[in-house]
Amino acid sequence: MELEDSEYPCSVMEGSAQYYYLVESGEGTKTLNNASTTNQVFAVYESGLSYVFLGDPESLTTDVDFVASTVAINTQCKPISKQCNLDGWAGSTVTYNCSQYFNGSLADAAVTSSSIVAGTDFKMMLFNDSALEQPLDDSIFANTTNPVFVAMIGIANGVSSIFSANGSLMPLPDPNLVPANLTDSDVVTTRNGGFAFALLCRSTIYDATYTWINGSFNNFTSLTVSNESLAKVINVPEQLNSFFGYPYFVNGAIISVFSSTAQELADKMSIVYGRTVLGLVAGAFMKSSNLVEQTRNSVLVAVVPYGPFYTLIALNLLPVAIGIVIGLLAVR
Repeated sequence: MELEDSEYPCSVMEGSAQYYYLVESGEGTKTLNNASTTNQVFAVYESGLSYVFLGDPESLTTDVDFVASTVAINTQCKPISKQCNLDGWAGSTVTYNCSQYFNGSLADAAVTSSSIVAGTDFKMMLFNDSALEQPLDDSIFANTTNPVFVAMIGIANGVSSIFSANGSLMPLPDPNLVPANLTDSDVVTTRNGGFAFALLCRSTIYDATYTWINGSFNNFTSLTVSNESLAKVINVPEQLNSFFGYPYFVNGAIISVFSSTAQELADKMSIVYGRTVLGLVAGAFMKSSNLVEQTRNSVLVAVVPYGPFYTLIALNLLPVAIGIVIGLLAVR
């Protein structure tokens, strides 16, 4: 993939009143919803690690094998709910205190059958360090680094509400929404029956070269940590406005709580983060040609023993020989 030249990171532009906008946001939305004919986000595993990279939906054909360059993200998350003193029973909110720069509360609303998403919330912030003491500021040319550390707090609903005999609203677990197998202590249940979690993620952006064989990803032939210029293209949108991609993070939180452990939840959210931040900026990249490619053609062949094969040819030629003899006799 090639970057377009721009004075600013080519994924964002500045509007009036210090508002910032995603460049080609329509393409980003189509990419995240698998509706783009130009870009597609692929999640793959290499040497036990998960990566997300930007590719071409046409590569899903089995007719062409190729080697191509692109941008890839490896995000590794771990639960830090205990470290953040995550409390799901602080009245109608979930409180957290991960550091002096990342603390506060999320609303913990009850869920009704007509409002499945109510009670689900998500917050995220980018840092330069794992201690969450060096937040990235909101300047485009600020201290954006690669890798970047991402702190996440999420609440996923898991109940419907009923009225008790005295008229008070009480939560009732809904078997269709509650992941009953999630018993890890790093996932906190909330007053209204939801599930809250805190994660710390380390996200690294790479210049990648990969091989694609027979319609699927084969392997990375090279992975080089990207320079800060490319890191800003991908990180700055979230640095300026963490609500970019908010619906996708919320949906990811709802799906991720259907896990057996907090680490499994963290692994799922790492994919959600990579897919979302890379998909959002897909419109800032230009399509480039494959480095190497070959076309795959299907040919039907059969292996036949020499004896039967030449016997068949002789028998097919025998009527021709007889016809020639009869023709010569007729002429005489």
